[in-house]
Amino acid sequence: DQITASVATHGRLAAGSQQVCGEVVSLRAGAPAASRLPTTVRSLLLGDLPTALWWATPDSPPLAGDLFTDLSRLADQVIYDSFAWADPLRQIVVTANWVAGPSASGAGATTVTSDLAWRRPKLWRRIIAQSLDPSLAPGALDAISEIHIEHGPHTLTQAWLLTGWLAFRLGWQPRGGKVLPGPEVSWSFQSD
Repeated sequence: DQITASVATHGRLAAGSQQVCGEVVSLRAGAPAASRLPTTVRSLLLGDLPTALWWATPDSPPLAGDLFTDLSRLADQVIYDSFAWADPLRQIVVTANWVAGPSASGAGATTVTSDLAWRRPKLWRRIIAQSLDPSLAPGALDAISEIHIEHGPHTLTQAWLLTGWLAFRLGWQPRGGKVLPGPEVSWSFQSD
């Protein structure tokens, strides 16, 4: 029934020996106290200081209900992790619609959303970009007609993020997709 809190301060020297400090306030509540979290958080906020909500649960943010909606309205940034979501197909689609909606998290167009799963395939994005660089591999981009991405059981969201990045960078337009028997998903794109 209780809400517990811990506070940590962090500081470092910036350029010109100027000190930059920040604090992290972590609140934890069991189910009976969860409905009181938004009010507690609101009382801790200070004016126009940037605030981030780290949604560290196995639920995608928009499927979490009123608690998430109320907390996200207080934040400038929402951080979540789609890695190992239980129902990634549904959760990714719902989250993508939520992020692309007119006001992500209900807080207005200035709310920033960040999926920690996006950071994990950073090395793969770099390797792919270098491998397809026209100055290093002339004609490689024009020769692509099919791409297969294999992934482990908990990395579907990362595979989709990688596919979306590749499609965006290459100017591909989605033409359709389907879930095939087994764990396979097939997407079709069109490009110039």
